[in-house]
Parts: sequence; structure tokens; C-alpha cells
Amino acid sequence: MKSIYSIFSFCFFFIITFVLVSCGTSNITQNYVDPNFSQLDLKDKIVRIIPVQAVFNKLIEEKTLVIVEEKTNTDFRRIDTDVQYLIGSKFQSYLDHFSTKYFEQKFIVENNNMTKVLFPVFLKNGRYQIKIDSTTALPEAFKEQTDFILIPTAVKLETIDNIDKHFKTEDLIVRGIKATLDYALYSVKMNKVMMSGSVSGVTAKSGLLQESFGRDDVKIALDKAAESLVELFLN
Repeated sequence: MKSIYSIFSFCFFFIITFVLVSCGTSNITQNYVDPNFSQLDLKDKIVRIIPVQAVFNKLIEEKTLVIVEEKTNTDFRRIDTDVQYLIGSKFQSYLDHFSTKYFEQKFIVENNNMTKVLFPVFLKNGRYQIKIDSTTALPEAFKEQTDFILIPTAVKLETIDNIDKHFKTEDLIVRGIKATLDYALYSVKMNKVMMSGSVSGVTAKSGLLQESFGRDDVKIALDKAAESLVELFLN
């Protein structure tokens, strides 16, 4: 009986350890566009977060994504607002030197010529950025009680190979998910981007654990990317 208990304990520790190492974050790039800007400039300010401006789904067609709560496949139309609230909730939990608020998507559409895209998004050097110049005019409705706007410019979802090579076999391999989040911090007063960059979150598990835990790989990857972004503001 004792040996059975020891084997069970080892297996449980093994499974938990594997799940923990299979979900990761990584800070890819952080660029202070304005060299005079520092995070001290955010102290006692109001930072509004908007929904993701563009979502690119590059997951393979065969990938099945299980959502325990909804019992349905991931709805990519909601990712833009899901990421907005993921970022906001983490800011509110871990940061207190500035206030975090939201611009709801309905408010943006109604005050921005019936479109949710607040700033034009373009691709440069493999990263999605927003176009700001001297002719850019932020609608007045967005200036009230707002110092900065955190803009998740784009989220790209892609399928990756299982990152843990030790457990990679033809029978157990299940492709993981990588969520890359490009972002920009816009100053309402200066009418310019103060900092921008790209972060990512990864979820990769073996097929054995995929069915055992039944978690949503996309949501985990998005959550890790949001966590990685918040970590930049902790430094």
C-alpha cells in the first residue's frame, strides 16, 4: 500500500510540474518611442485600455479548443474585449501608482464614426503599430478624464509544436498555442506614442494532459501574454 501511495504522489507531482512548465510568458520587445518618457510619468494618472484593434487567427483548422464553461469552440470575435479585460484586471491587481479604466467598445464605436478602430494599424518590422502624426485628431469624447490610452494593437494566434521535447511522441503530441500581443501606450496630452512593444504567452501540453485537465489553450495563452505585458510596468 505504501509503495502505491508513493507512486501516486510521484505521478501527481510529475503532472503538476509538467503543466506549470508548459505554460510560459516571454517579453519580446519594449521600445520607448519618446526617450524622455519614464514610467514615473504614469504616477497618479488615468490609463484607459481599449479592445484589441486587430485579431489574426492563424491556428490550424484541425485544432479543437475546449472551453469548459461554455462547452463550445472559442469565439474569436470576443478575443478583442477578452484581452482588454485580462490586461485591465491584472493592472488593477498588481499596480497602484496609476488608475486603470476602460473605454467600452460601444462607446468607442458611437464616438468614432461607427468603427472600433481608434487609430490606424500598420505592420512594420513584423509588429503591428499605430499611425500617429501631427494630423492625428483624437475625438474629444476620449480626452475627458484620460491621460494615457493603452492600445493592444493586435493579437496573433498561432499553432506551435509541443515545447517540451521530453514528452513529445507521435501518440501524445498535441500542438500548443502561442498568443503574440503588440501594444502601444498613447499620451493624450502629447498626441504621440510614448512606448510600444510586443509580448507573448505560450501554452503547450501533451495529449495525455490535454484531456485530463480540459482547459482552454487559447485563453491560457492570452492570459500569459497579458501577464507578460503587466510585468513590463512593474519594472
